[in-house]
Amino acid sequence: MAVSLIIMAAGRSRRMNQNKLFLNYDGQTFIERALSLALSVTVEERILVINSADIQRLTIPDNMKIVINNQPEKGQSHSVSLGTKAAKGTGYLFLPIDQPLLTVTVLETIIEKASSTNIVMPEYKGSVSSPVYFGQRYRRELIGVKGETGGRSVRDAHSDHWLKVAITEEILQDIDTQEDYLRLIQ
Repeated sequence: MAVSLIIMAAGRSRRMNQNKLFLNYDGQTFIERALSLALSVTVEERILVINSADIQRLTIPDNMKIVINNQPEKGQSHSVSLGTKAAKGTGYLFLPIDQPLLTVTVLETIIEKASSTNIVMPEYKGSVSSPVYFGQRYRRELIGVKGETGGRSVRDAHSDHWLKVAITEEILQDIDTQEDYLRLIQ
């Protein structure tokens, strides 16, 4: 599979009340961890969707395609649409920056199960989570998403094409609030 890995880094971090990209965990910022993770897996291409203000604060690896989201107020769906439009692969793996415990193994397992017609995501204790892979079959729908739900609306409309990857550790935790972050660093 020619997978396009799309790092979702243009959010407004409203629930956190500070920019999540630059939160620190284990000696790296969240965005540094996501970039490092993306570089550690074999994919067709790596795309970083980010706003213009935040990119000025980063050193971006040479083999990372940059997509600027100048309208983050349009919600997560706008980043999904922009990233999908820029992608050349036959499938799209959306990597959030707010899951700092994710491992290369999780991403590799998702990529191994990927096809042009399925939707692959990790599952922990009966709940599905990010990162989510969408086969090329969903490209048009992903480009057309609107609002705050990102690819969830596409994912949920096609549950018959889901392939869930069981995860046995609590490494899928989203860090969305100050309380989440404090639990993570303690």
